[in-house]
Amino acid sequence: MGCTASKPTAGAACVASNKPIGAVSIVPPQSERDCPKENCTMTPHNNHDEEEKKDEQTYTANQDIESTEKLSPDIGTTMPPALEKEINDFRSEAEKELVKLAEIYGPAGAKLSRVDAVTLMDGWNKVLAFQTMWKEAFFMRWRILLAREKVICSYNHNDTDENSKASHKFEKVVKLAEKMVDKNQDPIALCLGSRLSSGKDTMLALFDQTIRDLCPHTQTVQREAYRPTLEDGGAGLGFSLECNTVEEIFRMLSRCGLRPKHVGTALCEAFLWSLESHTPYALDDEKEDLEQRPDQGAFSRFVADKVARMAIKDMINIREDFATPMFTFHLPTFWRQVKAHPKMKNRFGEKFYTNLLTDYPELLDYFARADMDTLSSHIALAIDLMLLRYSEVVAEVDSVFRKTVDHLADMHRRLDIPTDAYPSIGLNAVKTLQPFFTEYVSSFENTQRPVTADELTQGLVASYMEVMWFVFHPMLKEEKLIAKAEAFIGQCAEELRWPQSQLSKRLCQVKLEINKTGTYSHTSDEIQVGARLAWRNSAKCIGRIAWNTLEVRDRTHVNSPSAMMNELIDHFMTATAGTNIQSVMTVFRALTPDESWGPRFWTEQGVRYAAYKDEQTGEILGDGANLEFTEFIVKKGYWTPPEPRTQHDILPCIFKMPGIDTPIVHEFDPKYLYEAQIEHPDYPDVAKLGHKWGTVPIINTMAMNLGGIQYTALPFNGWFCSIEIVRNLMERYSPEKFAMAMGIDTKSTRMWKNQVQYELDRAICHSFDKSGFTIVDLETVGEQFVTHCKREKANGRECPGQWSWIGGLAGPTNVTWHKEMRDFLVTPQYEYCAQQWKVVGYDEEPPIDFDLRSRNTSSTTSLDTLSLAINSDEDEFDIKIPRVLIAYGSETGTAESAAGRLGRSLRICRPIVCSLNDVAGMDVVTKKAITHVLVLCSTFGSGEAPSNATDFMKTDIPLRLLVGTKVAVLGLGSSMYPDFARAGINVANKLNQAG
Repeated sequence: MGCTASKPTAGAACVASNKPIGAVSIVPPQSERDCPKENCTMTPHNNHDEEEKKDEQTYTANQDIESTEKLSPDIGTTMPPALEKEINDFRSEAEKELVKLAEIYGPAGAKLSRVDAVTLMDGWNKVLAFQTMWKEAFFMRWRILLAREKVICSYNHNDTDENSKASHKFEKVVKLAEKMVDKNQDPIALCLGSRLSSGKDTMLALFDQTIRDLCPHTQTVQREAYRPTLEDGGAGLGFSLECNTVEEIFRMLSRCGLRPKHVGTALCEAFLWSLESHTPYALDDEKEDLEQRPDQGAFSRFVADKVARMAIKDMINIREDFATPMFTFHLPTFWRQVKAHPKMKNRFGEKFYTNLLTDYPELLDYFARADMDTLSSHIALAIDLMLLRYSEVVAEVDSVFRKTVDHLADMHRRLDIPTDAYPSIGLNAVKTLQPFFTEYVSSFENTQRPVTADELTQGLVASYMEVMWFVFHPMLKEEKLIAKAEAFIGQCAEELRWPQSQLSKRLCQVKLEINKTGTYSHTSDEIQVGARLAWRNSAKCIGRIAWNTLEVRDRTHVNSPSAMMNELIDHFMTATAGTNIQSVMTVFRALTPDESWGPRFWTEQGVRYAAYKDEQTGEILGDGANLEFTEFIVKKGYWTPPEPRTQHDILPCIFKMPGIDTPIVHEFDPKYLYEAQIEHPDYPDVAKLGHKWGTVPIINTMAMNLGGIQYTALPFNGWFCSIEIVRNLMERYSPEKFAMAMGIDTKSTRMWKNQVQYELDRAICHSFDKSGFTIVDLETVGEQFVTHCKREKANGRECPGQWSWIGGLAGPTNVTWHKEMRDFLVTPQYEYCAQQWKVVGYDEEPPIDFDLRSRNTSSTTSLDTLSLAINSDEDEFDIKIPRVLIAYGSETGTAESAAGRLGRSLRICRPIVCSLNDVAGMDVVTKKAITHVLVLCSTFGSGEAPSNATDFMKTDIPLRLLVGTKVAVLGLGSSMYPDFARAGINVANKLNQAG
């Protein structure tokens, strides 16, 4: 009989030993861990260390368990009081969280329309393009929000200054929550345990699969020519060691001890916040959806209904699964009878291991260092844990059950019991117990609730897999890290041409270091090879032809902030030596296993320009992309802008080290920061605009993964492609001013922006050439990329490429335009990082209802609170919100886009934005108590209304319907035509007739 289960998420059992705290130890000294014998000679040690000696005690778990767990005498009618109380408390908590979800996101079961589904898919595609950044932003934000809630709940009110401002109290909460997350003491970290490191990927997979399920008919990818024809069916073991479906992920979160308060409003808020803050280049309609009321937006309703509510439902189900008579009565009773059976007294462990090692002699090495008495004791205690502590199968973090299985898991990891041994051991456990089924089944044939042998088997397997689901993971995590390390070290050996003996020796060193510490360190040569390969493998980069010339500076030994800043200065000097820019990377220390963030740069690039917004006019001086960051560091006092302020004030370099409360702020001497003045060879007025740009594109906010080790602080530069600077200047500054300086008429020239782009590209190349700094133009870099692909092919390597970043960037006249590219993942790899300062919430104001003294544990942010306030009785808040209707008539999208922008600027009013046809007859004014009507209408053909306004024009509006309603109409069109804005005029006349 195979060891299988209906729910394939749990993992099979490995019960060679069970050592709760104080149990007899069979853990070998660290030096006896397995290692390739041809490369390392290990000397056995007979003495255990101090920790192991302390564990050399007799464990009386049988008595402890039996004294705390009383079986119900009434089969199937009464569950144990402790279990009943736990389930009732859990249901009560779940109900409260579901009520909160309904209040914010609307009632359960609200169906998502096809439009909603497409909106979700389009927005999610943006997330997938920057998934490493987004998943970190979401996961860390989720942890931060729950850490804040925990801080508020446990806040010592005796230390609270009654007179301190809410902003000061909130800042204290933010800092305490950050420390909690930094030390992995937040609720999510404590629940997930060894799964914390894979939490980001797990949650990304959860959202990805749930969104894809909304549009299953669009999941067959056509562009990718080499997609797999069959899905991987797994290892065929009858169970999975990890989560492969949405349902399995929900069960994993529940097993780990997450509760409704963890996966309810806090998860929804983190999801929506990260979409809004960490999804670059989102389209207008995607932004509009995120700005809608929580009960109306597609993203908000999706995450509440398809994720949060489903997770809570599954958490209830898994608890009820183990509240049945099978687990509360039959299995505990069966196991007690087995232990007391004359043929089995104190011999179950001996039988188990005799059968196991006879059938699977390859497992003998793992248990050879322990005597049979010790092994027998441990297997009996392991099954006691499985079958007698049924009320704790869903493991709360601080339960005896969880502490015990965590200890057992660590011991299995130290014993090097491989995960592929679990099925064999689990199968043998069931096989050893099967001879006792018949006697037990017959004793309940005429009772109130009989049981069959098959039911007992299924129950045993389910209990086994639930418990061992915890036990296998630390070893699985270690196996994965070793596999990644072996793959990476193998790549290094190939690049550095190591002999086999050197590779074997290095692999042995790495494995021993992982066994001992849970991680490993790289040599300088390995870091250099890894950094170069990561550049070569970067699918978004068009200019990686020089990957093997990257100068890599190993500074992993530099830990003091001042020394790190000095190294950054050296980086600038190395990169710009002689003005011929050299590609350079400076690598600081890696993320350690007990860290959440690691060392991080907050300033995205070496040279970024500040931005200042005029509160009166709304105009922005400087680089608008940095407005939020500039306002944040000025408000916090990290930086004082120079006076007078200019459009090219260089922002300071800001760096955050783990364990240090405040970030390190450093302003570089301008002599290290080379800039090129932007001028045009033919248009001298361009120089008068005063624009300039940094010559070295040092990127600070990328991470690098080398063989499973994450580096989060590694300033890296290549050199600019001119179109990158052109795009930045066009997006962040005024293209109209450039056009004026170039003598280009923005009103009469049909493609004036294209003309400005071309001339600005000429200006950039001219300016850099004049300054003597390296830059590459678009045509040249396209040819270089094709050459790079040919070189890779000659070396037997396919070149990954993301067409939208290469062919799409270069344009239809470039050689890359028609090159088919496959965007596949190859490691090592660079990854985008989340913005730590934003995720932690340094820039946030306290919520409207924030008050530590009231022990407010709501995770609602100020934005959500404002939304709730607007939904409530307006008189209570003494505010009157206009009811705004924005209607558009648009054929080619100009008026529709303008209506969308207007709606976003008035989002505090939550306006209705729709086509004129959607409000034909204007009865919406009465139904929605509209106070303001704003219409934007273009003209089509010979003065006709656009197609989405024709029904509006044909439908009568009742007289005096609009009396008291404020109305404004904007007619759009071209003055080149005789019927200029005619449709807008007709709409205005129609509305005037209605009052």
